[in-house]
Amino acid sequence: MNARRTLSSHYIHVKSIIFCIDSTRPDLFPLVQEEISNLLTQPSLYRIPLLLVLTKQDSKDALKPKKIRELLNLEHLLASGGGVGIGSSVKARRPWAVVGSSSITGQGIENGMNWIVDTVGRTLGWGVWKQVSHDAPIENWLGYLW
Repeated sequence: MNARRTLSSHYIHVKSIIFCIDSTRPDLFPLVQEEISNLLTQPSLYRIPLLLVLTKQDSKDALKPKKIRELLNLEHLLASGGGVGIGSSVKARRPWAVVGSSSITGQGIENGMNWIVDTVGRTLGWGVWKQVSHDAPIENWLGYLW
């Protein structure tokens, strides 16, 4: 609990949230739902873009993104917490996206980071930022995100 209190003191500086979910561990999904719900109820995180990264999609034990969205009941969870899915006809309060990823193949990483960069840029009124190549050094990514 102390770690959460300490972390929450930094929320005021947050421009985006990247939340990683292990696609091979559905037993942890109740905890994931609770943590996402806790984040969504923080007043200083209202309207902050949320990217859910579903890791280990290359594993034979991984659940597919659509199944994880269903099991976590993401549409309901995010709608009740001030979030609305991209492309929804309901007024968008919190942009959010789900991307499957693999650290072994690199699948999804570039798409997820490009979504964050573009969404944070639009949220802050900076317009659409140029997309960063996956070959770019990490320092280039950090420059775009800060």
